[in-house]
Amino acid sequence: MRANGESNAAPRAEPFFRWRDWSAFWTALIVSLGVYCYTLAPTVTLEDSGELATASAYLGVPHPPGYPIWTIITWCFTKIFSFVRIYGQPNPAWSVGLASAVFGALASGFTAILICRSGTDMLRSMRRTTELIGQRSEDLICWVAGVSGSLVFAFTPVNWSQAVIAEVYSLNAFFLVLALFLTYVWMRQPTEPLPWVTGGMALLGGVSYLITGALVVRHLAVFRNDIGSVGIHYVLGVGLLLTLAFVLIRYVWLVRPKDRLLYLTGFVFGLGLTNYQVLLLLAVALALAILLTDLKLFRDFLIAGAPFVVGYLLFKKGLLPFEHPASAANYLYITLGLAYLAAVYAYVPNGKAVTPTILFFLLGLAVYLFMPLASETNPPMNWGYPRTWEGFVHAITRGQYERISPTKLFSRQFIHQVGEYLTDLRGTFTLPIAIVGFLPFTAWAVQTARGWFRGLYAALALAIGAVALILLEEIIAPALKEIPVLSGLYRLLIGGIILLAVVGGLIMAVNEALEFFRRLFPPRQPAAAEEPWVRMDVDPLCQKWTMVTFSAFLLMSVVLVALASPKGDIQDQFIQRVKFISSHALFAFWIGYGLVLGLACVDTIVRGNRLVTWGGVAAAALIPLIPILENGYNRELLRISGGAEQNGHDFGWQFGNYQLRGARAIAEELAADEEPLPNPAFPPEMGTNAVFFGGTDPGRFVPTYMIYSARVREDVYLITQNALADNTYMQVMRDLYGNRIWIPSQEDSARAFQRYVEEVKSGKRPPNAELKIEGGRVQVSGALGVMEINGILAQMIFEHNNWKHDFYVEESYVIQWMYPYLRPHGLIMKIDAAPNTLSEEAIHDDLDLWDWYVRRLVGNPRFQRDIVARKSFSKLRSAIAGLYARRGRPAEAEIAFQQARVLYPLSPEANFRLVQEVLMGQSRFREARQIMAEFGRQDPGNDRVPDFLNYLGRLEKLIERAHELETQRRQGKLDLNAAMELSECYLQLQRFGEFRAMMEGILAVTNLPPAMFYRAATMARDAKDTGMMLRALERCADDVPPNSPPELYLNLARMYIEGHRADRAGAMMQEYVKRAPTDWKAWLDLAYLFLVGGQTNGAVQALAQARQHGGAEAAAIIEQDQRFAPLLRSRLTLPPRPLMGLPGVVPEASRPPRPL
Repeated sequence: MRANGESNAAPRAEPFFRWRDWSAFWTALIVSLGVYCYTLAPTVTLEDSGELATASAYLGVPHPPGYPIWTIITWCFTKIFSFVRIYGQPNPAWSVGLASAVFGALASGFTAILICRSGTDMLRSMRRTTELIGQRSEDLICWVAGVSGSLVFAFTPVNWSQAVIAEVYSLNAFFLVLALFLTYVWMRQPTEPLPWVTGGMALLGGVSYLITGALVVRHLAVFRNDIGSVGIHYVLGVGLLLTLAFVLIRYVWLVRPKDRLLYLTGFVFGLGLTNYQVLLLLAVALALAILLTDLKLFRDFLIAGAPFVVGYLLFKKGLLPFEHPASAANYLYITLGLAYLAAVYAYVPNGKAVTPTILFFLLGLAVYLFMPLASETNPPMNWGYPRTWEGFVHAITRGQYERISPTKLFSRQFIHQVGEYLTDLRGTFTLPIAIVGFLPFTAWAVQTARGWFRGLYAALALAIGAVALILLEEIIAPALKEIPVLSGLYRLLIGGIILLAVVGGLIMAVNEALEFFRRLFPPRQPAAAEEPWVRMDVDPLCQKWTMVTFSAFLLMSVVLVALASPKGDIQDQFIQRVKFISSHALFAFWIGYGLVLGLACVDTIVRGNRLVTWGGVAAAALIPLIPILENGYNRELLRISGGAEQNGHDFGWQFGNYQLRGARAIAEELAADEEPLPNPAFPPEMGTNAVFFGGTDPGRFVPTYMIYSARVREDVYLITQNALADNTYMQVMRDLYGNRIWIPSQEDSARAFQRYVEEVKSGKRPPNAELKIEGGRVQVSGALGVMEINGILAQMIFEHNNWKHDFYVEESYVIQWMYPYLRPHGLIMKIDAAPNTLSEEAIHDDLDLWDWYVRRLVGNPRFQRDIVARKSFSKLRSAIAGLYARRGRPAEAEIAFQQARVLYPLSPEANFRLVQEVLMGQSRFREARQIMAEFGRQDPGNDRVPDFLNYLGRLEKLIERAHELETQRRQGKLDLNAAMELSECYLQLQRFGEFRAMMEGILAVTNLPPAMFYRAATMARDAKDTGMMLRALERCADDVPPNSPPELYLNLARMYIEGHRADRAGAMMQEYVKRAPTDWKAWLDLAYLFLVGGQTNGAVQALAQARQHGGAEAAAIIEQDQRFAPLLRSRLTLPPRPLMGLPGVVPEASRPPRPL
């Protein structure tokens, strides 16, 4: 059907896209693909590349949300190009990188054809401009603008960098651009067939379903015993999808050609969501396109979609039952959903357009079915274990990652984050190009006494002036950031352009609002046509399209900024930048439109002056060289992000191969004219059937790729210590390795968790996480707490296997138990079977190797331009430096940390650990301040630096004060208060031996006031000396002044609990409730303490007081704690709930902790 009779052009006999448009497509595609292939990574790179390439090569499941369509596509590439090898080994990473290049180039091609075609429509709606410049100039201008705009996007630093490695973001850019491309064609000419696009998408969908079906057949053949319980549901699911696809193609697609673009857009959008879920934000822009184009169609989409939205909300609130896809409820929901869509198809006016579009969308989304089937094959990359329902949900909901915590809109933090994004956007495109992106919004005119004032002409003049000043500044002072006079002038001019663009945006918004209300409430009699005094120069549909792209840009930029909540430091910026490639694509549309309008205006003004016209066209054609030159020579860009190119970068291969094979691998790759290894035998190759703990992302992903995909050291067992507490990961390990090595069972994992909780409560282990009790279960929150549990599980694996397997580790978080067993082993560390003493020979070999390797890396210009490689190797060196620091070798630790800083000066770990683990221990505070101050200047967004510098200042003053007090002590002038102050200085400086000696002397004095003993007890508690704390408490607890605040008794009770003296804690709590009788939560605490002491009557009375003062809330709290159950059954009828209060005695709940 037609989108809207009023706004759409009549169907044309000629194709919607002419030779000029397809020429722009192929030019942009070929140029971008050529550059991408030339700069393609030769093999595996760092970060996620190894994991993704391995998942692709084995049809596995990469990290959440699983990327099934990407995995299927890239798997096909690995099969087609399976002959490509590196150093004689398989090289699927190259094939996957080529897939990134192809789809990145396709995204560029579709951007070009879209700009070219929609730019033509813009010019043709400006009739006067079209008549003046003529057909040939129009074709040339639109072609150049399309190609240049698309290539500017293709060569933006982030997009380019992702198109030459094994990553998912190029495919995401492709789906985003293609969805918008189809939307524009539908808005203009909804009956356009687009056979090549349709065929390509049919091929993607067909291959996906074919592979999914083949996996079902394999499952039925391998797991014959599961056919009745699992296999039948796979058969039914795939059968339903294939039946649905057949019905849609045979009875809808073939008989309703006028709605095919809607169907195709739905399918593309569904497929795109199986690659990158952030694409869901685009749904709002697509809905806006329908609303602005065809109000009745939008209404019918609402009618069709509303029940599904309501059902989802009810399910989220737990009001709709759903346990498993194989449950009867699921089949009931599917039946009801299809029946409702069938009713919409039959009875809703636009149902024959709406229902198939939704079903095609679901067909695209159904590619997620690939994930559990792929997981069933037990691939080496099987993230989340989605063969189970819990694992599948864990994967697609990104359960591994922290929950999204959006920034509050319009808060100061949000405004700062948006400002940082806009600064990054300017840097991505460069300021002269970014200015062009505002021109499409200035195509408005207002009638004045002297005629029409045209915003576009004014904006173009301001833009030319601003660009001239920017270029002048660059010529005069290229080394300076800016010249104040010039920068002030061009900022003023840019401000004028933005103001004109805002006016244009408001005019478009008002026009669309008025038209919307006219369509909602059509006038009884048509109003007389009057020429408005203010108008847009482009036609209404161009205005609608501009608003659609603007809404998409806001969603993919401002809204995404709020959702991502970037921290602002360089490391976080580097991680977050890939999320905004979609917004860069949308901004490139506007750059293209700005070039169309700007060149057309220039041609109109010069009236046929071919020299000026061709000069403008040539300048526009050369614009894509700007991001290429920026990538080559922009020092700030290279310092923060590095170069986008990866040709010749084999650092990922070095990272994995040298870890696994040691000196042998290094010697094989050294050129004849390169400096040889200092010790040809160091590092030795990993032992046979070794177990390798890989911690960081490259530390686990690159070796995984080397072992399984490149087939280097296939005997090595790769385990990541960072995920051992994740049950889905442990299930993958049990399936992958079977009984070949000992892997903790679920019961072992539970014991590790319980051990951690008990050791935290007993004070044996630092509380690096928050322990909560919810629903009777203890929960650990915080990365450090989870890593403590991971460390316990890693120790269990080590102790069960070290008698027959060598162990190695690439460190991520520090795991304390490993340190006595570690020794340097080339790029990584070996975990010896027993505690070792670092030999001088081992240290000498390590220092010599890294001295040689740092020189080799830093002397390689490609390494200097590869930020990811610099980070990864710096991290390796910092880990070994930490070993030296821990083993009391500060000189070697300083050398290693300094090497880590040379490898990557912006490394927070290398800088902070050098200061904390070396310089501070030697009281070298001046050097520490200099290093941290320089690091803060290099990374001004890192908010840890100012706090740390303040901490250094306080620590230095603390040491000076300790020296003063020690001098007084030696002179015999130290009074009691000064002695307590000196003890506190020792405690804060972590000089625990001197602290205890001072405290023993203080506690030997018997006539101290109670306040002094109380202060001594709190310091002893902070030093984790329970015995000293109890001795101090016994001196003060019975002599507390009667006018002391009630909280003092509460703090005394807490300390007694930490000392496992429940009897004394109960006495202190009784004193507290005498002074604060309305604190019903304290009565609950006291009730439990009475129970611990066997005082049943006291417990009953305390519970009664809690109920009296706390009412229903207290009664509800008592009900849930089973420790009160026998007491309640025999003495009281009170509704129970878990206790809240004293740590280590009763469960924690929602009340805030009382001050100590």
